[in-house]
Amino acid sequence: MSEQPVEEYAPVLLKLLQSVVNDHDTATWELLMRYRSSIENYFSRMGLRLVLSENYGYAYLEQPREDEDGNPIKLPRLTRRSRLTAKQTLLAILLREKLDEHDQRFDSDSYLILSTDEIYTMMSPFLEEVSDERRSRDHVNRDVNRLIKIGLLSQIRKENKFRVERVIMSRITSDVLNELKEKLKQHVAGETP
Repeated sequence: MSEQPVEEYAPVLLKLLQSVVNDHDTATWELLMRYRSSIENYFSRMGLRLVLSENYGYAYLEQPREDEDGNPIKLPRLTRRSRLTAKQTLLAILLREKLDEHDQRFDSDSYLILSTDEIYTMMSPFLEEVSDERRSRDHVNRDVNRLIKIGLLSQIRKENKFRVERVIMSRITSDVLNELKEKLKQHVAGETP
């Protein structure tokens, strides 16, 4: 059996299977743009859809639950949907709101960059009171790392700063944002959402 040559866009396929691809990964982004049609065709044969925003510079895979006619697609899930904790959800909501504020003040082509201290300050009103601030910071750092893992944040190399990825706008739409804020209000008030 002869081996088939590896496609030039194979690195894009593998990165999309792992996480979100952003335009600041220039080499991968350029391959994605050049071979977009082939990549979409490749994934569509597997029951996956490429979600791509050229304006905001992100792409990720989505596994639809239904076909275009509304019939259920009976394929195993490629990835398990893992829920975020309440604190991780809160952090994502705060970051989404911060990005909206940033875009209102600045050009939406610019990145929102936050330091570890700025993120901690955003979260501090919602943290339990503990005598050890380092422990609180560790909890926030774990939440930040979780959001990095799912592609909503990325760490700027060798700096203690993070870029809020624009894919957060796709994952947390305005409607979802309002719904989550309402659930968090109910949670804080002690009601069951």
